[in-house]
Amino acid sequence: VYDPIFRKYTKRYFGVATDWRWFKAQGMAESDLVPTARSRVGARGIMQLMPSTYAAIASQQPQFRRIDDPEWNIAAGIAHDRYLW
Repeated sequence: VYDPIFRKYTKRYFGVATDWRWFKAQGMAESDLVPTARSRVGARGIMQLMPSTYAAIASQQPQFRRIDDPEWNIAAGIAHDRYLW
């Protein structure tokens, strides 16, 4: 259901040669693609980002809104993966 979002942000942060399904698999493993998922330590959303990590990413990306919005959570998760890469 979120395939177009995973495709868009994989292409943006990793390029066209990277398979977007890696990031979808990450979202499936982290939250079963449930946008309201919350871990016992406070990670939130599809990509299970900590609010402090999301806030740091969103401060650089003014279009990013709520952490629980699936598009922005996925975008931030993929952007964070790029940073960690």
